[in-house]
Amino acid sequence: MCMQCETESTGFEKSPIEGFYLCQATKAVPSEKVKEGMWGFVRCNDPEFWWEATPVPDPTFGMTEEQTKVFYDSMTPEQESADEAFLAYMGSVQKCLDTVGAQMGYYICKACIEVGWDIKEGGLASFLCHKIWEASQSKQITHAQEMTEAAQAQRD
Repeated sequence: MCMQCETESTGFEKSPIEGFYLCQATKAVPSEKVKEGMWGFVRCNDPEFWWEATPVPDPTFGMTEEQTKVFYDSMTPEQESADEAFLAYMGSVQKCLDTVGAQMGYYICKACIEVGWDIKEGGLASFLCHKIWEASQSKQITHAQEMTEAAQAQRD
């Protein structure tokens, strides 16, 4: 049985990047080290990786270099808290990205480029985490077939 079925995962209508989608476990599977509430990044059936940190927005996403400098130079306590939360979330996803093989890394990079990531600017984990957060804000889908149909509809 696939891990999405075993964990009774909830999916999301919007894909973070082309060819991948997001799920969240609603049931733990201790033998696979998956806890209830963990997030999965899926290409086909089983997630490529799972992580625990809840997706949060990047408070500097879309800012110019100058705007980002101003943001960090004059952060309010709320902005600092939002930045720390994003960095913790991004760190947990980065650990997962560090474990994917070369071919999967290629697919992830290629899909990110197709939706606006500029490889010259670096920051793949930051970009991908923001896209994952955006997807996490879309309508939840609870049936595996509906997740497949939603992913297909996004490709069309």
